[in-house]
This record gives sequence, C-alpha cells and structure tokens, in this order.
Amino acid sequence: MRYVKLICLTLLGIALQAMLFPQLQISGAQPDAFLLVTVFIALQYGWFEAVVCGAVGGLMLDALLTGSIGPYALLYTAVAILAGGFHNRMEGGFTAILKAAGVSVLCYFLRQVFTLVVAYFSGVGVPLARVFTQAVLPGTLYHAAVSLVWFTIFWFKKMRTHKKHTWQATRFYGRKRG
Repeated sequence: MRYVKLICLTLLGIALQAMLFPQLQISGAQPDAFLLVTVFIALQYGWFEAVVCGAVGGLMLDALLTGSIGPYALLYTAVAILAGGFHNRMEGGFTAILKAAGVSVLCYFLRQVFTLVVAYFSGVGVPLARVFTQAVLPGTLYHAAVSLVWFTIFWFKKMRTHKKHTWQATRFYGRKRG
C-alpha cells in the first residue's frame, strides 16, 4: 500500500506541474508542484523513497516539458536528498507545517538561484540583480504561500487519520485487563 501511495503522489505531482500549475502563473512566477510532492515524500517517507520518486518523476517531466533528459531529474533528486535530511524532525502542530513549508521554500529558492547562476555563466547575458528582484524573490514568496496551503492540507489529513487510529486503539486496547 505504501508504494501505491508513492506512485499516486508522484503521478499527482507530475499532473499538477504539467497541467494545472502553469495556469497559476502570476507575473511569470509559478510554484513548483512536483517540488512540493518531492519534499512531502522526503519528509513523510524518508530520503530514499523521495530520491526514487524525484528521479523517476523528474525524468517524466524532462520528457514532457523540456525534451531533454536530465535537468529535472537531477534537480528533484537533489531536492529529495536535501529535504530527506529533515525526515523524522517534523513532529508537532503548526510548527511542523512551518518547517515543511520552510524546507520547500529553501529548495525552491536554491533551484531559482542555481538556474540564475547557470544562465549567467552560460553567456546568456542575464542582469543578475534585476532578475533576482523581479523573478526569484516574487517566485519564492508565491511558492511559500502555496507551500503553506499544501502542507496544511496534508497535515490536517494526517491529524484526522491519526486521531481515528488513536481512538480505535484506545477503544480496543485502552481498557485494563484482569
């Protein structure tokens, strides 16, 4: 059942990234749905599962969006490794949501800065300060808002499931025996 959930999450992230999130652009800034999914898998299941899902999903996004093989696969594999370092450190209430969103925003920001640096050194002639203030920072803030909503939804789902299982365990195992 665990692997079915991972496959469904990966396919959901690919579908959102390829079809829905391009429609949510604001001034050219677009949140990264598959990055959200990869960070969620890394925080929930661990880095290994996230690396596999990130690499496979990245290859699928490479084939769908760029036509070249490698950039997205490398990006989401690196995101999975980075976010996987925070696995088992996400317990708690609203602070867990803030931590998860913070990890996601950090990964998104590093992705944007990496893309900017590569464009600069490849000779494209990108004005660093202007692109940073008009594209990287607004995109990161937009991704932060979407991250808070995304991780809040999953946190409430997790808490609802956790309370149901806690109630069932108390109902069946909470009484003293003998």
